[in-house]
Amino acid sequence: MFNTLTKELGDVIGLDQLGPDETGALTLSVDGMTFTLQYYESGEEIYIIHRIGPLPEDDASLLALQGYLLESNCFFRHVGPGTLGIEGRDVFYTVRVACRDRSGQRLSGAELEVLLRGVVDTCRLLREGSDEVINRVLTQSDPIDADYLSMLKV
Repeated sequence: MFNTLTKELGDVIGLDQLGPDETGALTLSVDGMTFTLQYYESGEEIYIIHRIGPLPEDDASLLALQGYLLESNCFFRHVGPGTLGIEGRDVFYTVRVACRDRSGQRLSGAELEVLLRGVVDTCRLLREGSDEVINRVLTQSDPIDADYLSMLKV
C-alpha cells in the first residue's frame, strides 16, 4: 500500500518514481525542512516526522522551551493533528495518518499531499515559535534563580 501511496504522492508533486527507501521510509525535503514518512503495516498508518531542532544548552532557554512545548501539546496550540516530543537532545513533531478512513476507503496521494502541506505549515510555525521563545529568554535582563531552575529541570 505504501509504495502505491508514495507513487501517487510523487505524481501529485511532480516527482516521478517517488517511493520508500530500503528501510521502508520516505524522506522528503520541503522548503529546507526534512520530513520522514514511515509506514507501519500492522496499523495501516503513516507517521510523518520532522525534527524541529535541538534543545538549547542554557538552563533558562531550556526551561522556556520546555514550557512552550508543554503548553503547545497540552492545549493543542500550534500542533494541529500532531504532537511534540523530545528524543535525546532533539525536539520532534510527529503526525499519525490513517491509511484508510472509517468506511475502508484508502487514502490517496492527493489527500496525503494536502496533509503533508499542513504538516509543513505547522512545523514552520513551531520553529518560529520555538525561536521566539528562546530569543525572548536570551534578551531578558532578569536573572533566573538557579534553585528554581534545578527544581523544574526535566
